Amino acid sequence: MPIGSGAITRIITDKVTGKPIVGVKISTDGKAGVYGSDQHGCYALDDTAGRYTMTAKKSGYRTYTSKITIVDSKTVRKDFSMQPL
Repeated sequence: MPIGSGAITRIITDKVTGKPIVGVKISTDGKAGVYGSDQHGCYALDDTAGRYTMTAKKSGYRTYTSKITIVDSKTVRKDFSMQPL
């Protein structure tokens, strides 16, 4: 991680089935690029320290948004579930 940055990581699951969701696109309103969840529903995003809105999108699911805080030199865990349409 570059100086002044941190990370958010963990797992995205289906709110109904509890199973991991593959291919969710995650971004922030900060400097982070767009990241995708892997075959286990795991994601990780890096950004500069600060407060942001994180957005997660996948076809067939309602868009998920959440306020997050990126802490300098720390990795914060944030699991969440997405609601199917």
